[in-house]
Amino acid sequence: MVKNTSLIDLLKKGSISLWGYHDKCLPDLLLENHNVCIHTRDKPSTISREQSEVCFLDREIIKALLVAFPQNSRYILVRLAFRTSWLIGFFGIIRWLAQKQFIFRGILPLRSRKSWQFWVVLERRKQKKVVQQSNLSAEIGVQGLLDFLRKEDINYVVLRSFDKLPKLAREGGDLDILVADKDELRVREFLNLNQGNIPIDIYSVSGLSAGGLPYYPPPLARKILESAVEGPAGSRVPALREAFLSFAYHVLYHKGSLTEHRHMENLLLMAQKMDIFMDITLENLEEYLAGQGWRPKRDTLAKIAVMNEWVWKRFLADSSPKNEIGLGVFILKGGAVRLGFASAVVKAIERDGFAIIHKIQFNDKQKHYAADHLRGGNWIYQSSISPEDYLPAMAIVVLDRNPIKWINEQALGQVPAGRMHALKLKLRKEFDLSGQKSFIHGTDNTTEAWEYIEICFPGELALIEKKMENFKQKNGFNFLKKMHLYLRLSPYLLRHGLKRFIIKRIIER
Repeated sequence: MVKNTSLIDLLKKGSISLWGYHDKCLPDLLLENHNVCIHTRDKPSTISREQSEVCFLDREIIKALLVAFPQNSRYILVRLAFRTSWLIGFFGIIRWLAQKQFIFRGILPLRSRKSWQFWVVLERRKQKKVVQQSNLSAEIGVQGLLDFLRKEDINYVVLRSFDKLPKLAREGGDLDILVADKDELRVREFLNLNQGNIPIDIYSVSGLSAGGLPYYPPPLARKILESAVEGPAGSRVPALREAFLSFAYHVLYHKGSLTEHRHMENLLLMAQKMDIFMDITLENLEEYLAGQGWRPKRDTLAKIAVMNEWVWKRFLADSSPKNEIGLGVFILKGGAVRLGFASAVVKAIERDGFAIIHKIQFNDKQKHYAADHLRGGNWIYQSSISPEDYLPAMAIVVLDRNPIKWINEQALGQVPAGRMHALKLKLRKEFDLSGQKSFIHGTDNTTEAWEYIEICFPGELALIEKKMENFKQKNGFNFLKKMHLYLRLSPYLLRHGLKRFIIKRIIER
């Protein structure tokens, strides 16, 4: 049985979430804890976004462990009872234990009135330090928080559901706040000093949220803050255009569905005020956002698609190897340049049978532009003493001289780029420092590479295309090779949809 004082303390005072819990009574230990959230309508596959310190999983949610787990929870407790979902969830637990994601801490008995419950306790080995949600005391209240933000001249907006402030939009709801990076610490310190049971989600411009990405791509987050106007109760809220775009982004890329009626109503109301006349569907919203420059880049979409079925279907499910030409872009971060091994990386790329088509070392303006627009803004390694070491410093356009060997698989249904991926791993093994995050980043497919080229080499697209054409003519990049590649890849492409099939047909049916 578990004898863990830190877990017991968290159960009494920490943030708790329960998924799939249908019992009438909570465990006695949780009754005095005001930071307990019971999920009733969330999809099982979304447990990876859970923010609580302790996450309970029961009934149908247990089977979600086959493909996902709460990324940000320190402890995960799985109900030990007769559940058919254990037939699937068991293999998920074995998988994560084998990958050393968890440590098995034993069985925890919890009393619930006159009966006992038993829970398998798993503790994260490497806990992601991504925390958005705080809980504000009722004594301070939402109005007190808004007064503090105004008095301290905090650069922020209440992202949505602000019409009834200082009241929350619905009972049991939360308040979502976007804040400038420079002000985030002051806001969190205020919330830490005034803890209670009003959920407040804090997102900064470039800080990581669940999924390993900033909540909005940093350029869009800055636009939202810059648009701020005065709202109810002395709050700051996005201007109408940014309110509509940011809410549509939230529905598309954070939620991936329009099943909640209130979301549809809010979008319709804002669209009418802006004289936008269209049927509110996910597809129409996405096309509108794309036209306004609010569609994420493909590498960001690939990360979002891990747990967003709609994004995966929309952008990645029909990826085809016909467009693969072995094109890649490697990004060397500042640490590689500072330590002086950038030129050695270039030589290693050529040594392994890849052609260097074009390259650039960024100036300060180019560096920050690339950091803003690639990887969803996820570059800074927050534990680093020298954050500049992890910003993009050099871009290298690479073309594989041996495209027939691309037979390894990649996740999310994207076209495999096995040799490119293998090269990235080899370079990291050869040049990265032990115990440090990698200084080498690379694209996963040709489509993604073209987007990187547009960002890193503005105005040079025609030059790069000409260099590639010259390379193809000299190296016999012909139709037969492409067809051979397609036939070799076909068995692997069939396997890419397996995870999506499990989520849709087994976990969420």
